[in-house]
Amino acid sequence: MNRAELLILWYAVDGSTPIAWLLPPDEAALVLNKPSHDLEERDLTAVLCRMLDRGWLRLTCDKPPASGMTSRQLIEFGYTRDTIPGPTEEVPYFAVTESGGAEWSRWFRPDWSRYIAEWTDVIGLTGLARCADEHHLRQFFETACSLRSAPAADSDSAVWKSITPWHATDWKTLPTGHEVTYRLMGDFDDGFYPDWDCSDGPWCPAQKRIFELREWYRPWREVEEDL
Repeated sequence: MNRAELLILWYAVDGSTPIAWLLPPDEAALVLNKPSHDLEERDLTAVLCRMLDRGWLRLTCDKPPASGMTSRQLIEFGYTRDTIPGPTEEVPYFAVTESGGAEWSRWFRPDWSRYIAEWTDVIGLTGLARCADEHHLRQFFETACSLRSAPAADSDSAVWKSITPWHATDWKTLPTGHEVTYRLMGDFDDGFYPDWDCSDGPWCPAQKRIFELREWYRPWREVEEDL
């Protein structure tokens, strides 16, 4: 396992990722808020093909441009695609397999009781969050309700349920999960802004707590030291 391979697994560990986000090399750093893999196109393609051969990744594309494309051809096609599909094209994605997830876990040592999967719909003003640990999820939701900036969760709208089993990611299934759905509150016309008037910095305490509750694996600086 080298640095680039581990980063690529990390990019898609909790969901499929567009191949187009991998180039230029610093794109992942900007879009995914993770370190750059530092590979140019030729080397990146070789790494992706090797990871596919090892069974760590899989490619998905509902509408490939031609039948019978090789993995290399689909990767190279993916570099050129916009991440928003048009009416006659589809964006190629790469996803982590169970084997790839096991490799990632060996280095990052995740705590799945802290993993939170979250979705928000700013048009429909709805939100959803899931976690294996109900207490941890309730802490997260209560903190989300106390945010002083959009989007904040509406505590009175919460609907809770259990999920058995819970398919937490493309490659990881847990025996049980817990889910809360809710409405979102706030003025979204001007975008999303934190409370800049907090005395302890640019993020309000609730936003900082949200970040803490989302931590569920070793930080990259520790992982990189072990490579």
